[in-house]
Amino acid sequence: MRLFIAITFRAELRRFLAGLGEAAAAAGVKGRFSPEENLHLTLAFIGESQRREELVGILENLRGSAFSLEIGGLGRFVKRGGDVLWLGVRESQPLLELYGKLSGALRTAGFSLEERPYRPHITLARQARFPSEELYYDLKKQCPWFKVVADRVSLMESCRLEGRLVYRELWG
Repeated sequence: MRLFIAITFRAELRRFLAGLGEAAAAAGVKGRFSPEENLHLTLAFIGESQRREELVGILENLRGSAFSLEIGGLGRFVKRGGDVLWLGVRESQPLLELYGKLSGALRTAGFSLEERPYRPHITLARQARFPSEELYYDLKKQCPWFKVVADRVSLMESCRLEGRLVYRELWG
């Protein structure tokens, strides 16, 4: 199983986030936009693993209180085959504490994690291409910042069903 741990969102927030992607597409951005049901904030990518029960135990030990997140700030990771278009997530003390505790528990349990710094974001599209740089900066200026409640951490599976990338919640 290909696994990751994420903060997952309620349907109405996912719908709003998907609408931001749809607005970018309507403005002329081309790419593979994330389906509404796949929108999330990754905390840790596990990769291929059969250690599901161990991961559930780690998550049960880390249960905490809900906290506020600020989301917005359209950005991109420039890639050769097309950019990753994302919404930023402001680093907050509760988010960084959760990330630190989770990373520490996973490493202690022998899970291998990415070494690059944590850059919290919500992916709206992959292989994104902008007809002009001007459009990117126009969309960036129009993107609102807003607060949401993070109250659900989930163990997720990434799989392909009928050629579609699907994220399924296994625990949360």
